[in-house]
Amino acid sequence: MSLEQLVEISNYYGIDEEIVLMGGGNTSYKDNDFLYVKASGTTLKTITAEGFVKMNRAKLTKVWSKTYSEDFDMREEEVLTDLLAARETTAMRPSVETILHDLFPQKFVVHTHPTLVNALTCAKNGETWAKKLFGNDLLWLPPLMPGYVLAKEVKDILANYKENHLKDANVLFLENHGIFAAADSIDEIKTLMNNILEKIAGQIDKSGSENEIKLLLSIGWDKFSEKYGIFTPDHYVYRGNELLFADSVKIAVYAKKFGGCRAMPGWLTKFIENWEAEKYRTAVSGK
Repeated sequence: MSLEQLVEISNYYGIDEEIVLMGGGNTSYKDNDFLYVKASGTTLKTITAEGFVKMNRAKLTKVWSKTYSEDFDMREEEVLTDLLAARETTAMRPSVETILHDLFPQKFVVHTHPTLVNALTCAKNGETWAKKLFGNDLLWLPPLMPGYVLAKEVKDILANYKENHLKDANVLFLENHGIFAAADSIDEIKTLMNNILEKIAGQIDKSGSENEIKLLLSIGWDKFSEKYGIFTPDHYVYRGNELLFADSVKIAVYAKKFGGCRAMPGWLTKFIENWEAEKYRTAVSGK
């Protein structure tokens, strides 16, 4: 059963601290009628079948025919109402990126925040290097307002990609965030992700970075974040956590290969601080 495979691939990446930390990342499986997506506040490392929310895809699609408020807070509330109304099971709240998952036509979608990937997405020349490694037709988005705004942009670039290349995109890089990988089997997902991680790893001298990593870890989170800033939404949500601090340090060091690290823009950090969806996730996960 595909839901069992979804649990398998979720746990597979969830236990790897170079791929997923804390409650980060989300996964999904879809058929023609339904989407099964990670519930907000759950963790990929320990998730079971009960941790996924069953969504009605026909109802999800109606989001794109709606006209929402121009006011951000009101719009996000309206979209959330429609998102919750699309649930077939009502006990849990689906991931904030549910609509984005539904946009990929492939059966399985895995969204993670690997250290190596974010060495690219949080680097000044990350997009240039990504195209050098993976081709000029790769999909890369700059920092955008999460939620509906991001999903709308993804909808447009996926459609443009298919029109121009006569095939569906299977990888999307999000600057200062992470990566989406999509395929019709979990083995294809693994092959796709392994290829990406191996190509990035081939550009980085991990053993030669150890002393610098130790040095930056020794200065503590406060001094580090003051100097380098915060790299991704999860680094803000779980700021001060030892694992996320170590991840930030590795990103800063590895990103030197790609032009040096670049923090999230201030407007995005401020937004995440006040975003209802992140407050909910934090409360549910017991951070």
